[in-house]
Amino acid sequence: MSIDRNIPLKKPYIFTLVLLIIAGVFLTLVVWFQQKSGSVFALGAMGTLIGTVVCGVLNLIYLIPSESLFVRLITPGVCSVLLFLTLFHSSPTDLLIFLFFGVVNLLLGIYWYVSINRLKKEN
Repeated sequence: MSIDRNIPLKKPYIFTLVLLIIAGVFLTLVVWFQQKSGSVFALGAMGTLIGTVVCGVLNLIYLIPSESLFVRLITPGVCSVLLFLTLFHSSPTDLLIFLFFGVVNLLLGIYWYVSINRLKKEN
């Protein structure tokens, strides 16, 4: 069994954070174009900030040395989905918006896990 703690994950962390910001801006613009309201845009921007910060903090697990690459890359996405489900289960609109961030975070973690494993198998 190889030890994965030597694999640097600073680039995936930064790339994931940037993609979460881009996804949040896209989601905010889509909702804003549907509603055409300044308050919806402001709420969407605040939601983007909150979702990105929460996922970014959870993604700090990427940088912790661990025996398992799975723990480093998949755990933050699962934690963000579970956290958003727990916090926003009573508000369907908020749940959908924040769950979007959790799912994007999870999918990016899966992408990094698969791509790094593929690179390890090629070498």
